[in-house]
Amino acid sequence: MKFVQGISVFVLAASGLIAQTVTPPTPVQAVGTTGIVGITEGQFARFNVLNPGVLPPAVGVVCNALLTFLGPDGGVLKTKLVTVTPGQSAYLDLFSDVDLALAVGVRKEIRATFTTPPVIPVASSTTPVAAPCKLIATLEIIDALSLKTQVLAGGMHAVPGSTPLE
Repeated sequence: MKFVQGISVFVLAASGLIAQTVTPPTPVQAVGTTGIVGITEGQFARFNVLNPGVLPPAVGVVCNALLTFLGPDGGVLKTKLVTVTPGQSAYLDLFSDVDLALAVGVRKEIRATFTTPPVIPVASSTTPVAAPCKLIATLEIIDALSLKTQVLAGGMHAVPGSTPLE
């Protein structure tokens, strides 16, 4: 009889464990994109990201990000992995002649994106933790001869399914 009671207690406890479904935390990452801009022969595009850091005495977060230039079809044109310390910036250049081989009179539409590594929220939290890196991004189109900025685009837009950008 004690054996049957022991088995019953075990089955009851096991069924309680099975009924509890644990959902693993979903990684959260920030993905931002610029709007589309055009580049032509004699120009280059520079995608800048700034890690504004935080006010002292707090310690800022070092941000790792993948900077990417995309074509109008979403194809990758050029990428670079950067590490940006608080108060510093990093950039990726896309040259119309070297990287795109654009001929005279040809224009290519491009956009730039950055992606930060995913942050895994704390398992006990029901709300996802936002990625700690807050990068400020700008996209410039620069005349290759004079080095003057001809176009400056600011304001990143969050890609659906990623952490909202601030």
